[in-house]
Amino acid sequence: MHILVISHDLSIFQHLHPNYDGEGKFSVKSSFPKAGTYKIFADFLPEGSAQQLAKYDLIVEGEEHYETVNSDKELIKHVDDLIFELKFDDLAVKQHVLMTFTVTDSKRNKITNLEPYLGSAGHVVIVSEKMDEFLHVHPKDEAAKGPDVEYMTTFPISGNIKFGDNLNILESFIRFHL
Repeated sequence: MHILVISHDLSIFQHLHPNYDGEGKFSVKSSFPKAGTYKIFADFLPEGSAQQLAKYDLIVEGEEHYETVNSDKELIKHVDDLIFELKFDDLAVKQHVLMTFTVTDSKRNKITNLEPYLGSAGHVVIVSEKMDEFLHVHPKDEAAKGPDVEYMTTFPISGNIKFGDNLNILESFIRFHL
């Protein structure tokens, strides 16, 4: 199960993996860094069934401070000593799109020892600006070790997109306009 907690202004994005407590119950701890409205997505696959998505709205009380979240000028994120670069073969709506994350260290040495996280080299979550479109994508090669991890998807609509990728323990967030 994947739990996504996203603020309505797209400035907060949490990709969580709850613990299975038995008897069909899961638990997860999270904190909300600011007041406001959040959308919670529960993405899960019941045994013997198709993948399902449940959506919930949550209001965190307090004085709201909405941020204007602009598109990133470069699709590169630096986290600790690692650099994550996102590239697309052709960015178009309602077309198959190949997305590639390339992982290097701060000296631009290629990282080739990525370990699977929840059975996969990575998990990508893509959310539209209005949070009415949600995609959860796994790599083409679940056993990819890097430096490239490729994903194939189709964007159903154009607009501002919030993109979160979970490669091992990294959460990188990229915003772009499609």
